[in-house]
Amino acid sequence: MLTFKDKLAHNIVPEWEEHYVNYSDLKHLVKQIQSRMSFEELDDPLAYCDSSTSERVRLLKTSSTQVHFDQEFLNECEKVDAWYSLQLSACQTKFVRLKDEYADARAAAGPSIEISSSNAMTPTCKDSHSSLPSIVPTEHFNSTCHSIKQSFVALYKSLRMLQNYALLNYTALNKILKKHKRICGHDRFEPEHRVLNFSLHEFAFSHALPVKSCIVELEAFVTAAFFTGDRVLALAELDDGKDTNAVNWQHVVMGVKMGVCMVLALWLLWDDVVVVLLCDTGDKTIAKLQRTKAFPFYRGMAQGLFFLWLWGATLYVWQAARINYRYILELDPHVTPAFSQVFDDASHLSTVYFVSFLLYMQLEHKSLPLYQFVPSGYMPLLLAIYVVVFFAMKEWSQQKRLTGVLRDIVLVPLFHVSYFHTFVTNYMTSSTKLNQDVVWSLCYFTTGEFLDPTSDSCSTKSNTMHVLVPLISALPFWWRFLQCLRRVYDMKNWFPGVLNALKYALSLLVILFGLVHSFYSPLEPSNTLQLIWVVLAVISSLYTWSWDVLMDWGLGRPAFNFLGDGRMYSRTWVYYEKY
Repeated sequence: MLTFKDKLAHNIVPEWEEHYVNYSDLKHLVKQIQSRMSFEELDDPLAYCDSSTSERVRLLKTSSTQVHFDQEFLNECEKVDAWYSLQLSACQTKFVRLKDEYADARAAAGPSIEISSSNAMTPTCKDSHSSLPSIVPTEHFNSTCHSIKQSFVALYKSLRMLQNYALLNYTALNKILKKHKRICGHDRFEPEHRVLNFSLHEFAFSHALPVKSCIVELEAFVTAAFFTGDRVLALAELDDGKDTNAVNWQHVVMGVKMGVCMVLALWLLWDDVVVVLLCDTGDKTIAKLQRTKAFPFYRGMAQGLFFLWLWGATLYVWQAARINYRYILELDPHVTPAFSQVFDDASHLSTVYFVSFLLYMQLEHKSLPLYQFVPSGYMPLLLAIYVVVFFAMKEWSQQKRLTGVLRDIVLVPLFHVSYFHTFVTNYMTSSTKLNQDVVWSLCYFTTGEFLDPTSDSCSTKSNTMHVLVPLISALPFWWRFLQCLRRVYDMKNWFPGVLNALKYALSLLVILFGLVHSFYSPLEPSNTLQLIWVVLAVISSLYTWSWDVLMDWGLGRPAFNFLGDGRMYSRTWVYYEKY
């Protein structure tokens, strides 16, 4: 698990590093207080330290550690607040100066200023996305306007950095206080803890309301002055720091790759699905897509690529909604790829996938002369090797976080469960078919079946696959079940962790009973185990659906018109439609 110390190191602004809270030193002081308390609780503390005079002296000197901790904590708060106030004052001064510069430039340009029809007194510049004015602004005014806009973008970035600075330091100090209360929970330390907690929330950086107000005011001004009220376009340029009129060639290349993927996908569907169905003459040389040997491998690979596309779309939505997902998921912002990079990787791998699938089908149809020399099974093998090498060639820093999370999931009782752990495990529970295809693919390549079309050792009808596939499919549910129990242990509260664990326990029972069910013939009368399996499947499905609707989505609450307590949209019919 990523510790908060690492999380703090990943999110600091390098130029401001010396002004951040000294988290390690404060944490060390709390541990010193704990050592002193353990020393005092011994029946004969001096006898304990007889063997080590230096240790005895060190523990006796910590009698004033609490006083020292109080002073250091307040000193750190004052240090953070002083830098926060200084930067906020500088940003506010710059904001006023930029508004004055814009007003002066507008006044100097005189009648060449366009007045927005949607807002009678809203000044706009030529680079705004509006209808052309009757009098074209001068080139000097356009240049001045563009320069001022770029200064606003830089100021906006500084304000965002300052807001994150305040949030990180407040979180660090708050965590120190919680650790202090948990470790030093004696009655004699309770007054000091209350005083420190009150003092923390008295500092301006703890709520950061002025910087938030300044950000909102800047967004409103830039939207009105440069984008004729188009808030979406204004926020896009403020967040990215790029001119929205400039061509982003990275997006152009990504669009070309997506177009290639669409053409190849249509080619595959037409050549190997539509044509085969329309020309079904009983010719055995024409292979049907789903009856080919490597179809489970390509199906599993397609599901993996689909998840990659979904991950890119998720990142895009989070960024568009201005959600700090890197902080929430404890990702390193310096190495975490943006949605554009994820889309680029997905389009690249999808292109290779469709080329491999098309070549495989052509060899199966015996349309290529190479079918006499190259077995069709080499195509899926080359694709699997390419995908492994593609991800192995990426920087380790980009893979380290996900690798650590997967390790924590497998060893779940030993590690704390974070939001990202549950997020990844939920993805895994939703990919049951993908897990089955991965098991089949491993068998397909390791047994050499890809070279022998007549072999059937990896068939789902074999007893090994009957047992192995359900067990592999049950693993994500087992890990999720243990995560719920670990959350109960960490939170010291059985609700809602136990009820959530029950949901995954029912899913596990359905899978395990299904393992036995698969050995029975559908032509024979149902026995007791099969009836129990059906009943468990119905109960599990209803329980899961109820949990998703009532707990995860927060719906069905009479006090809020059977909706959640927080809604983003004012129109309630949008939510009722989703029911």
